[in-house]
Amino acid sequence: MQIERVDYNPHKDVYHPGEVINIAVYFRDPFVGQCEVGLVHRDKAAAPDFRRTTFARSSNNLYEGQLYIRDSQIGQCVLLARLAPVKGSAQVVAAGDQIFEVRPLRP
Repeated sequence: MQIERVDYNPHKDVYHPGEVINIAVYFRDPFVGQCEVGLVHRDKAAAPDFRRTTFARSSNNLYEGQLYIRDSQIGQCVLLARLAPVKGSAQVVAAGDQIFEVRPLRP
């Protein structure tokens, strides 16, 4: 269950609540199970029940999905993935090393 790389689109310096990020998670070895990804604050330890989105399996090595940025994610965030293989126990792992800067919208 090792993540090889994570691609995301659009690439921005700053994101705002209400925007959507398209994410593709590539695994080094074939992975069959449930892949859930979410944004969590960088400086806080993530609770095991962090908000996440279930991604669709496109192939044995690729899972794809979308993350919606919410008001509660304002600040510096990182991607975490909860991987639950068909046989075995679920694990929470870092999904890449990208830092997402989320700022509030100002009128």
